[in-house]
Amino acid sequence: MLALVYIHPMNRILTFISLVFCVVYLNADLMIYSESIFSTTKVWMSPCNPASLEIEIKKVQVFGSNYDILIGTIGPVHIDKNNRVFIGDSDQTKVHVFLKNGTFLTSIGREGRGPGDFSAITWRTSIASDSNHLFITDTQSFNPNRANVYNLEDLKISHVLKLYADNIDDYSYLKGYAPEQLYPLSSEEILVKYTQLIQNSGTETGSIYYMVQNKHGEIISQSIYQQEGTGYLKETVSNNTNKMEVLHIFPFQARSLFSSAPNDFYYASSSEKFRIEVLDKTGRRIKIIEHPFENQKLSRKKLIKRYKEINYMPQLGEGVAIKMLEKSENLPPVWPALQQMIVDDRNRIWVATIVEDFPIYEWWILESSGDVVSKFKWPRDRPIVQIAGAHFYTKEKADDTSDIVVKYSYQLN
Repeated sequence: MLALVYIHPMNRILTFISLVFCVVYLNADLMIYSESIFSTTKVWMSPCNPASLEIEIKKVQVFGSNYDILIGTIGPVHIDKNNRVFIGDSDQTKVHVFLKNGTFLTSIGREGRGPGDFSAITWRTSIASDSNHLFITDTQSFNPNRANVYNLEDLKISHVLKLYADNIDDYSYLKGYAPEQLYPLSSEEILVKYTQLIQNSGTETGSIYYMVQNKHGEIISQSIYQQEGTGYLKETVSNNTNKMEVLHIFPFQARSLFSSAPNDFYYASSSEKFRIEVLDKTGRRIKIIEHPFENQKLSRKKLIKRYKEINYMPQLGEGVAIKMLEKSENLPPVWPALQQMIVDDRNRIWVATIVEDFPIYEWWILESSGDVVSKFKWPRDRPIVQIAGAHFYTKEKADDTSDIVVKYSYQLN
């Protein structure tokens, strides 16, 4: 018997204060491209601001189990316009809601398949909100095929949104693809990210397509943007009676990054380079932000040694991750430049870069122009999940090893 086990690495990420250097960079190719679209409008890469700022970070609030609520394994986390914190609980198949001061408010959903229910809450579940509604995807068999939509004011179920489009067969390039994530556009439309079904992908990367859909579950345009998907390393694991094919995405593998911003722009990047495309809502490229960055060399020997020391991904099976690394014939010569990209509610771009110091990422804060505001170091094992106002939020482990969400304030001086 052959089975597939799909396991995703937890993105790890954290911070200190460091100085920033800047390089003035003009992209001639971009200027030519932009002229061809906008006629008289020339778009240049914004010169980097040579004055960098130090960042002061303080721990403000912890959201986790207390006398009112017991939280299991934390999945997706989201902060809405009122600074309420929504925490997906994979063990209880619910989403817990906290006020900004840490007070537990309520829990949303339960295990089931009716309106407002969830088949499962996993790392593939996503939570998003606009000015009026909260969207939580329901993950069935790895891919979400619908989203529960709640009124943001009272958190009551409004309607169920179909993600797997009824007219998907009209788009031949989506054969073997399924929804992964949604981005609210308006009360009538959403943007849906489609990725290749994992059972069809194997070690091939496939593509990522971004489709505009209406609230009735119909695609209403061709893909507004296309990115390269991510491949997997694989290993066959045997026990007494079964064989399982385990597929895994390692942190050193290139991936596509995409983020929606409140200024009606999208930001897209491939992690190999420090190069971010700025797109309008139709997917048209407005400009490119680039910064010089030296990718770290990747050593198979050092990587195996490090992953043995930290017992990397034991849930794959004993020694499975190491076997994947030992057998792979096409490990990249260098690490990617970028690991994560988040656009905050002030339209600043936060990117986690991969540096030599393995336990940390170096985060860069950029203005929407591309100017570097500041850099700071932050541990990988405290991943930043969202930035809201003058705060950012992380997923961490408490002293008793329980999952928690931590709120930090930051100030640029």
